[in-house]
Amino acid sequence: MLGLGLLFCTMCSTLLLILRVALHNTLALWLVGAMALWFLVCWFVFPLWAVARGRAPSDAAERAREEGGG
Repeated sequence: MLGLGLLFCTMCSTLLLILRVALHNTLALWLVGAMALWFLVCWFVFPLWAVARGRAPSDAAERAREEGGG
C-alpha cells in the first residue's frame, strides 16, 4: 500500500512539473487534480468496493443456495 502511495505522489508531481512548463499554471493544477482523482478511484475505491462486495453476507447465502440446488 505504501508503494502505491509513493507511486501516486510521484506521478502527480511529475505530471505537475511537466504541465506547468507546457500550460498555464491554473490549467495544469486542474488537470493534475483530475488525474489524481481518477487514479485514486481506480487504485483504491474500486478495489475496496470489489472486496467489500465479495464479502457481503447476502452473496454468500445466495451462493450456498445455488450450490445446494434449492
